[in-house]
Amino acid sequence: DRGTRVLAAFEQRMRELGGEVRDSRRYSGSFQDYQSPIASLLHYRPIEDKKKLAELRASAQPGTDPQRRNDFDLIFIDGGATQARQLWPLFRYYHAERMPIYDTAGVNEGQGDQDLAGIRFCDAPWMLDAGGTWGALRAQATTGRSGDLARFYVLGDDAFQLAARIGQNGLHPLDELPGGSGTLRVGDDGAVHRGLSCAITTEGAPHLLDPPAASAPAP
Repeated sequence: DRGTRVLAAFEQRMRELGGEVRDSRRYSGSFQDYQSPIASLLHYRPIEDKKKLAELRASAQPGTDPQRRNDFDLIFIDGGATQARQLWPLFRYYHAERMPIYDTAGVNEGQGDQDLAGIRFCDAPWMLDAGGTWGALRAQATTGRSGDLARFYVLGDDAFQLAARIGQNGLHPLDELPGGSGTLRVGDDGAVHRGLSCAITTEGAPHLLDPPAASAPAP
C-alpha cells in the first residue's frame, strides 16, 4: 500500500544521506485510534507528580524532554491536510511540538490554517509562489480546470525549457535551471534531477524556508 511504499522510499533516502529512521508507526481509523501509536512512537510517559516532573525538567539536558524519547532530529508524517489536522495536535500533546515535523506536499492547501501551522513540507515552486510569475501562470493554467492536478500542469513548461536548452546544445552535467516543478539539476550521468522548495505552514500563506547550506568541499 501507499504507506509501505512511502516508508521504504524514505528509509532508503535517509540511508543514502547518512541518516536512519529510528522508529515508525502506522495509523488508521478514527481520531481516537491515532493516540496510541503516537504515544508509543514517542515513548511518552505521563508523570502526575508535579514536584517530580519539575525536578526532572530542571535536571534534563537542554533541548530534551523527560517525558518522551530524545533520540531523533525530526518527525515525518505521511498524510494530507485532513489527517495532519488530527495528528499535529497529538504530537503537540505528547511534547513533540519543538521538533521539526515534516509532511508531504499534500498538506499544502495554499492558504493559512491555524490547525496546520508549524508543519514543514517541500513542494514545487509553482505551488508556493503566491503573487509572482509562477503564481500568475498557475492561476492562468488552473482556470476552469481541476486544482487537484495543478502540480502536473507545470511539467510541460519545464519539459519545454529543457528541450530548448538541449536543442541549443546547452545542457551539460552539473547545469542548473530554475523550473516551476523544482530546481532542475543535470547529474554526472546526464539525468535531470528535481529539487523542491521547502516551506512551513502558518496562519497565512506558507513561509519559504532557507535552503540548506552547501557542504564545504573536502580538503
